Amino acid sequence: MHNKKRCIIFLFSLFIWVPDSFAAERNNLPEHATFAVYEFFPFGYKTKSGETKGLFVEIAQAISRSANIEIDIALLPIPRALRSLSNGRADFLIGGVKSPFLEGMPILSRLSCHHVMIGTNSKTGITDLATARGKRIGFLGSGAFVTRYAVPLGLIPTQATNSDSLHKMLQHGRVDGLFLTDAVFNAQLKTGRFAHKSTREEIEATLNTFINVATLPVYIRGRGNERFPGINSQINDAIKKVMGTETIRDIYRKWGSESGGNCSG
Repeated sequence: MHNKKRCIIFLFSLFIWVPDSFAAERNNLPEHATFAVYEFFPFGYKTKSGETKGLFVEIAQAISRSANIEIDIALLPIPRALRSLSNGRADFLIGGVKSPFLEGMPILSRLSCHHVMIGTNSKTGITDLATARGKRIGFLGSGAFVTRYAVPLGLIPTQATNSDSLHKMLQHGRVDGLFLTDAVFNAQLKTGRFAHKSTREEIEATLNTFINVATLPVYIRGRGNERFPGINSQINDAIKKVMGTETIRDIYRKWGSESGGNCSG
């Protein structure tokens, strides 16, 4: 008799819980998803206390709240972040860099734009792209910007391993200008994040002329639906809700962007 009761209770519990699991699968509601974020200030970084912070981190968190899902943030160097969708390390990637590793990875939405500039000062004689030809311009690393812009624009690239080295090069006259994006430079000014301890006034005295080069869109991409069928459309709905407010603009402004990430400037 007791065994029969236990069997009835067990079957009843299945009746209660199994449909919920099927409903979750049918509605494609994952418990969590992983967002890959560039490990590069201000997009994503770890604080000294181990907290994950950054501009793209906050955007991912805003989208996750709208989608009502929990997320993990995978802070990855840019080359590894670009591979993270194709190798299954992440479900979504926020970024604007083009790469063969992103071929076939669907763009869910354009989130914002970054403005690429040459930063210089009146002493260099650079006033536009024409007068920048043949000038020594500092680039960060040996990445896509050197290939994409230096040769077509007739610039002489001088490469540095970090932003602080770039600013030092300009301050000491080793280059005539710096290749910058507004999101990075404005965040550095806002936070005073310069390892060589230059003040904002010193930086602005050296960098006070900016020549627009290009506008780079920032996208959110998904890796397809192998793990969570239909999640891309769920995230798309969440993005539309977020984009319908000032949330992303406010996040950019919090990190010092004057344009608020707008594509029009």
